[in-house]
This record gives sequence, structure tokens and C-alpha cells, in this order.
Amino acid sequence: YLIMDPIIQWVGGKKRLLNVLELMLPNNYDTYFETFLGGGALLYKLLPQNAKIYEININIYNLYINVKNNVLEIIENLLIYEKEYLDSPDRKNFYLDKRTIYNSLDYSTPQNSIKKTILLLFLNKTCFNAVYRENKKGEFNVPVGNMKNCTICNTEQLKNISNYLNNNNICIYNTDFTKFIECIEENDFVYLDPPYYPLKND
Repeated sequence: YLIMDPIIQWVGGKKRLLNVLELMLPNNYDTYFETFLGGGALLYKLLPQNAKIYEININIYNLYINVKNNVLEIIENLLIYEKEYLDSPDRKNFYLDKRTIYNSLDYSTPQNSIKKTILLLFLNKTCFNAVYRENKKGEFNVPVGNMKNCTICNTEQLKNISNYLNNNNICIYNTDFTKFIECIEENDFVYLDPPYYPLKND
């Protein structure tokens, strides 16, 4: 029985609540729907064979698409970043440089998309509290973390998730969650875990 953890840490992630959620899960279902994927903690707990998952954030969506389709290239380059970061005499500026490059890239080419995913995985492991946050311009703006030694590229984890996404009927959509409603059929399981509503408007 394969147990997998999310490949990114996500504010509001449900990894710590999985034992509670497990008590409320149906015993049998046909297709699993997850409408706000984020880190995907419940998806990787259940490992359904048939799933439709939705993620409106283009950066997170592309991360999963690239891990599914280009995992070996991601691992190869992420291991390079890991070594360079851990060997760097100035980890803070190394991090800030990679954050700047990440924010400068768009999705105009497949290579840009893969590079952006690699950088996002690096930033998520080395930023403050391993969170994902954007400013109003859509730029990743989390400061550097404690700069201690850490595992940035978990090769086995990335390969396991890529294999899972490729060897099952997992459809990933970059669209609004309301689009899933017309696809639901009897005996499907829908997991709705919406993002937190802001307490105030800045």
C-alpha cells in the first residue's frame, strides 16, 4: 500500500486532519472530485483510480501537469538547485535570485513552464514556513526561510506522484470549480474544501 505526501506545502492543507476526514469518507464511489486541489493531501491519501481534480491557480496546475509529464527533467534540475543552494555561502541571495527568475517567467513555452515548476518546488522548500503566497501582481513574495540544511528534491516522492497520475484515470483541470457540477454522476464522491475567505480587504 503506497502512502504519499503532497509535493508542496499549502496554507490550509489538510494533512494533519486526514484521520478526522477519514471517518467521514464513503466506503465506495466511482469518481473522486476535488474542486480546490492545493497540496492535494486527501487525494494522495485515497489514491483513487478515477478522479477529476480542479486547480484554478495556473502555477499549481502546471506544477502537477509537469510532474506528471516531465518528472525526470524536474528531478535532475531540482537536485542541481539543491546542491547549489546547500553549497552557497549566501543562501539568502541565492533564494532571492531564484525567486526573481521565477516571477519573470511566463508560460509562453513548454520549457518556461517546466523551469517555473522546478523553481516553485525549490522556493516552496526554502521559503519562510514553506508557504505559497502571491502579491496583487501575482508574484511569489514569500521571504527566505531559516536557510538550514534541508531536502529540496525528494526524488522518490516526485516519482511516486508522477506514476500515480500517469497510471490512473486522473484528469486535472485549470478552471473554476463550478465547471465540475455538470460532470457529477450518481455514486461519485465530491470533496469540497474551499479556500479561506479573507477576514478583511486590503
